Amino acid sequence: MDTSGTVTVKGRTYEISGGTSWFDRQRQNLTLAPDGKPLNGKWAWMDLNPDNGDRISLWSADDVGALDAELEVTPFPREQELAPNQVLACYEAASSVRGTYRGKETTGYSYVELVGRWN
Repeated sequence: MDTSGTVTVKGRTYEISGGTSWFDRQRQNLTLAPDGKPLNGKWAWMDLNPDNGDRISLWSADDVGALDAELEVTPFPREQELAPNQVLACYEAASSVRGTYRGKETTGYSYVELVGRWN
């Protein structure tokens, strides 16, 4: 979806034009485990956007091998994170992408979502 407008951060307003946005709609009824502890489940998701115009949605590292890709995904800017909640820990970050895709050097951007206990 095309995006334009303004964003205000710490009292400073930035003009936005020529951007792209999407709605992340997830409907879940997550509750604490019966013992009152957070859930132990986890998942990873990446929305990869290489510079050739492809749009790729990955739900596991196994998916990357099927793409003929070797990619490095780096959070940008650093230190993006959502604080853990009672049910699941969650990390979400805009990221840069660099590597090879279908035998060609590529760069691009991504959105990364890691939910659950990863340590």
